[in-house]
Formats: sequence, structure tokens, C-alpha cells
Amino acid sequence: MVAERLASLRGIPPRARALVAVVFFVLAVACDRGSELSDQDIIQNNRGVALMGYFDYRGARDAFAEVVQRQPQWLDARVNLAIATLNMQQEGGEQRALEILSSV
Repeated sequence: MVAERLASLRGIPPRARALVAVVFFVLAVACDRGSELSDQDIIQNNRGVALMGYFDYRGARDAFAEVVQRQPQWLDARVNLAIATLNMQQEGGEQRALEILSSV
């Protein structure tokens, strides 16, 4: 099953494959969420991850921004926000993503 999924990534551009790898890494790290996070925060973060999986980076960025506004100390949400911001590929996006990551 894993081999089939990896094979299906062959048609995806390298940058998108890297994003998928980062998303899976972030999901693996997300196990350390802390008890102060609400179910709503976790659901919203997961929604953002799903939107990134559909390459809806603007929707994902909005979802992560909402979580970061409520939970600014949540590292995973801030990293996800930076990734979505970078992948929107808008002018100045790289700088904004670096600014978000500099606070991590």
C-alpha cells in the first residue's frame, strides 16, 4: 500500500512532493500537542493540512492563521502557516514565511 502511494507521487512536481513530505513530518510531530489545545484548534489545523493536500494554499493559510491567532504558542500551527504562505507563491511570500519561522 505504501509502495502504491509512493508510486502515485511520480507525476507530482518535486516541489509538491517536498511539501507532501513536510506535511507528513508536521503531522508526525503533531502528536505533541499539549493539553491546552481545544478540539476546535486541532480540527482547524487538520483542515489546513487537508487543504494543503488539495493544493489550496490560500485556504490552508487562512485556516492556519486562525489557529495561530488563538494559539500563538503552538509550534506546529506556526510552521504550517509558514509552509502554506510560502506555497502560495505570491510576491513577498518567501519573506513572510521566513518572518513566521523566525519566531519559531
